[in-house]
Amino acid sequence: MPTMGAPDLPPALVEQLEDLADPMWRLRNLYWIIDDNAKELQFVPNPEQEQFLGSMWFYNLILKARQLGFTSLMAIFGLDQAMWVPNYRVVMIAETEEKAKKIFDTKVVYAWEKLPQWIKDINPLVRKTASRMEFSNGAFIEVTVSARSGTCDLLHISEFGKI
Repeated sequence: MPTMGAPDLPPALVEQLEDLADPMWRLRNLYWIIDDNAKELQFVPNPEQEQFLGSMWFYNLILKARQLGFTSLMAIFGLDQAMWVPNYRVVMIAETEEKAKKIFDTKVVYAWEKLPQWIKDINPLVRKTASRMEFSNGAFIEVTVSARSGTCDLLHISEFGKI
């Protein structure tokens, strides 16, 4: 029996809303990337990324071989958190301005732009610069070469050894 005042929603929509509440479902189903061969494809975590997602903690140091896609994973994870968690602050640090711009444009902005409009409308952008996206829920994601004087909830440092 429906609750008074609550609309009767079609079962498929109820299931979709439940899926959207799960950040791991969103990571595996909503986002698109450009692979190493310049091919557009839906983001599906590789085995190394899956292992990381399954054991993620508040402090993670990823010692790895190159080109396992962790910057892509963290860009998508950070974007997802900024879109769905109010006041969530994501900072990604790259070793150079050029690399920061590339990560922002090809990973964060690209993933955002490929989302269906109805999802973007749930929490729209209120401001976008060359390195930062701010959402109506007070959250942001920024890709830069330095992060000083501020607090973040997620910090990803790409190429930490070089920095």
